[in-house]
Amino acid sequence: MTILGGLLIVLGSFLPWLTVDPNWGLPTLTYNGMERRDGIITFILGVVAIVIAVRQLIGIRLPAVLQRSSIATGVIAGIVVIYDYLDFMDVDLFPRRGYAVIHEHSVSVGSGTWILIVGAILVIVGGVLLRGSKS
Repeated sequence: MTILGGLLIVLGSFLPWLTVDPNWGLPTLTYNGMERRDGIITFILGVVAIVIAVRQLIGIRLPAVLQRSSIATGVIAGIVVIYDYLDFMDVDLFPRRGYAVIHEHSVSVGSGTWILIVGAILVIVGGVLLRGSKS
């Protein structure tokens, strides 16, 4: 579960996080995580979650702190994507970038955001289950 969650976090880092359709004949804007630089953070967190899970899967004993690290990576990735989601919903942001957005329906959350949220949840649940099985 943690490996799948980490893979989803990595994948979601490259997919669109936001689409803006200005409705004025201007081209649609699409932002992915790597353009906002937060995608680099989520990418690294996803890789760390995968490495921790693979090491546990192949039987390499990890210190307790590292076992709980997968939970922390999921939580941090979730916080980053939720922060960005709330930032996306700030429609006043786009006129400052030269785009006239008529209303908030012009802004839609991309697939990368949803995939990151699901990945973060899977990493957290996988970490909690692993921690519970080691106690």
